[in-house]
Amino acid sequence: MRILTFLFSVFFAVNVLAQPISDLVVYTTDPDPFFLILNGVKQNEEAMTNVRVTDLNQLVYDARVVFESSNIQVDKKIFFGDAGMEYVYKIKAKRNGELTLRAQTATSLNLATPPPSNQQVVVYHSVPAPVPAPVQQSVTTTTTTSTASQSNSMNNGGGVNMSLGVPGINVNVNMNDPFLSMPQGGSSTYTESITTTTTSAPSFEPVYEPNHYVMPGYNGPIGCPWPMSHGPFSDALKSVSSRSFDDEKATVAKQITGSNCLTVDQARTIMMELSFDSAKLEYAKFAYNKTYDIGNYYKLNDAFDFSSSIDELNAYINGN
Repeated sequence: MRILTFLFSVFFAVNVLAQPISDLVVYTTDPDPFFLILNGVKQNEEAMTNVRVTDLNQLVYDARVVFESSNIQVDKKIFFGDAGMEYVYKIKAKRNGELTLRAQTATSLNLATPPPSNQQVVVYHSVPAPVPAPVQQSVTTTTTTSTASQSNSMNNGGGVNMSLGVPGINVNVNMNDPFLSMPQGGSSTYTESITTTTTSAPSFEPVYEPNHYVMPGYNGPIGCPWPMSHGPFSDALKSVSSRSFDDEKATVAKQITGSNCLTVDQARTIMMELSFDSAKLEYAKFAYNKTYDIGNYYKLNDAFDFSSSIDELNAYINGN
């Protein structure tokens, strides 16, 4: 019995620890490289046109592609149906010119082909990678002045002695000339400069990028990390507005909100497309957990016609 219990414990631990993983490949045929962001965290530090992210163990990821040169971004919620697979997505333009991420293939990791040479492979990380601080350089200059001298004795003078002997005459000439004194010593000075350059080792002080949008002037709680940018939201709002009836508008609004992140102002704009308080209230409840600045949710109050709707929304928020 003890052996069976032990084997069951080992089997349970192995199944808990061995979480299935998948790979995600995102690529474009355009020359403009991009950054791939998953769940609000940039995965590739260098913009590329083909990126593979490995060791993904969740079933759903919020993906965002940001192009380096144009700052155009593409948002997509990616679902992994089965684990242990390689999911390939291509950045393509729809008929209206808007870019999207379109699924291409799903292949077992055991059968997947090796990464091509132009593909950047990164291991998934949920925390931004630290950025090393720039290398510091210091220069030290030392100047040394030296004097070299040498001394020798100097001649006190020069002279010539001459004797002339002639029968009956003796001539003796003795001549001293001070100009024949010449210096035999001297001194000289020279300067030698020595320059030493030292370079310090790199300092790896981590500098983290935020893993969520930072709204100017807002410091409250956050319901989701990356709200929709103006372009995608404008297209989404047109889709809601194109419907004729409240129930149709509410359905489209929930589809858009369920797969994206909104700001309170964006949620309020969608609410104003609805005519009845009941539809507005239902949507406001639905959108609460998909809104970035939930601390500003009180701004939705003036979209209602009746105070009872405001009270019911407040009760719903306090219950969450």
